[in-house]
Amino acid sequence: MLPCSAAQRQQIGHSATARGRYQRREPEKTLLHRIVRENLATFLVEAQDRYPSGELPGFIRAEFERYLRCGLLCHGFARIRCPTCHDELLVAFSCKNRGLCPSCASRRMADFAAHLRDRVLPAVAVRQWVLTLPMQLRFLIAWRPKLIGLTLTLFLRALFAWQRRCAHRQGIAKPLCGAVTCIQRFGSSLNLNLHFHTLVPDGVFSETSDGNVQFHPLPPPAVPDLERIARRLIPRLLKKLATASEQNEAADGMNLLTQYLQAQSQRTEPAMERPRGLRIFAEGFSLHAGVSVTELDGDALERLARYCARPPLSLHRIAVEPDGQILYRAKHSAPGTPRRLHLSATQFLGRIAALIPPPRSHLLRYHGVFAPHSKHRARIVPQCPRATPASSTTAPHRPSRSRSRLDWASLLRRVFALDVLHCERCGGRRHLLSMITEAKTAQKILAHLGLPTQAPAQSPARAPPPIPDSADWSDQAGVDPIPSSWSS
Repeated sequence: MLPCSAAQRQQIGHSATARGRYQRREPEKTLLHRIVRENLATFLVEAQDRYPSGELPGFIRAEFERYLRCGLLCHGFARIRCPTCHDELLVAFSCKNRGLCPSCASRRMADFAAHLRDRVLPAVAVRQWVLTLPMQLRFLIAWRPKLIGLTLTLFLRALFAWQRRCAHRQGIAKPLCGAVTCIQRFGSSLNLNLHFHTLVPDGVFSETSDGNVQFHPLPPPAVPDLERIARRLIPRLLKKLATASEQNEAADGMNLLTQYLQAQSQRTEPAMERPRGLRIFAEGFSLHAGVSVTELDGDALERLARYCARPPLSLHRIAVEPDGQILYRAKHSAPGTPRRLHLSATQFLGRIAALIPPPRSHLLRYHGVFAPHSKHRARIVPQCPRATPASSTTAPHRPSRSRSRLDWASLLRRVFALDVLHCERCGGRRHLLSMITEAKTAQKILAHLGLPTQAPAQSPARAPPPIPDSADWSDQAGVDPIPSSWSS
């Protein structure tokens, strides 16, 4: 696997020197940490006027507070020591957040990609399907996990039905389909844009007479195939969502949205716009299927999985202007909208807060033969990791089947080709010595080593600055454009 770029290294939160030595990521020195630390109290005060309960939802506030403790040695750490020369490393605990912390979110991204390549997807061609919803529907389902699951289920039913029809034309009886979906809640400009990135094999499986499972490749989809899937999906989805919105109309005040859904659901044939490559538009929906990887390119599959599970926030796109405004550079933007966002600090935190997923809302879904309880899964998923090619800089990795996640050292070796447990002084192997979880004990050890014993202090709440005219930028831009390199 190829090593990451400098921007990706910063995003995951660890760095390596030219000699390949591990360095602590020091989140307290990053610009994002300073912005949150200095403006969180003010943001919480302003939130009292925006939420009926008088404060932010509890899970959003907890996410910000955990992020300010993430990666700081004064809140606890693990001691990693070489038994030969007693060279020691201190590894701070992480917050394990899913939306705000770039380091923890990137750790989940890299771990998911490694798990998908090693333990889920077999060595077959895989295609990425991206379903983007109209702006009105994003707000309807963004905070309702059941409606998110309903939307994804209807989409996969339409997609699997198309695959089964193609398989039947080839004479394949009882075809089996599978998919792995990453649910993203953000656009490239930090806007709330809930959409689905689904990885689907370019073919179907079937059970043979001796009980084994065989893979049958299918022809790649064309624009008419995408249109047929959209015509099957959109009317059914709008009808289901209209029914759900009617049930919650009194509680949520969604009169206009209910009328919109009812009017749209009465159309039996959604109007198709002009396709752009292997991508179609219909009634505000967008369906793209122009990205695929072959069965022989495992590195490309892992990179694609990382893209599907990427974090919403990129550290190297944040800057502070002389007037104190936050400048965020969007990678893509809708036509007619700027690629640079000029926001006040509280507006910036407000955008991040909208992207934090609610508790018990799964961002990764497995369907069909890849579902955890599928009886065919054990005969399809890889039984052991595929060997890394000799040209790769990463050593072959064989994670234990009993572990659901890669450990810290194994993930660093996988992503950066950095063996952090290898002692540079004597060539031995470092081992976990102890876990320091009490703050007082951690502070005593840090004081003995001459390291900071206290976290940076948070700034008190203050009056918000006036909002400049440049901040009046539409935070709900349209569908993020697909890069030109992805067009078919």
